Amino acid sequence: MYCTRCGKEIRSDQKFCGNCGAKNVNYQEKNNLKEIIEKAAAGEENALETIYNLTYVQGFAIALQMVKNEQDAMDIMQDAYISAFRNLKQIEDPKRLKSWFNCIVANKCKDWLKKKKP
Repeated sequence: MYCTRCGKEIRSDQKFCGNCGAKNVNYQEKNNLKEIIEKAAAGEENALETIYNLTYVQGFAIALQMVKNEQDAMDIMQDAYISAFRNLKQIEDPKRLKSWFNCIVANKCKDWLKKKKP
């Protein structure tokens, strides 16, 4: 698991990141992820923010690695979040939230790369 602020790897049982001191969102939320997804699907802003914090670092790293441009990666992340937030009800296993989102990011990158080719 990675810190949502600095991206450094941290254990899930740590309350705070040892590198930057940021609160470990996963520590607090690991037992009620299903509830958070349900609230986010209903449009609750705090739940949407929690999902964003849980998924951003890895998702952005994937996008940046695939498209090799920070601005394009940010655009792709925006599209990925729009798609993910619209389809939150499709998640069957809340534990797979991060991998589900990372697949969305990778697919958005692939689509972007297809459009970019002449």
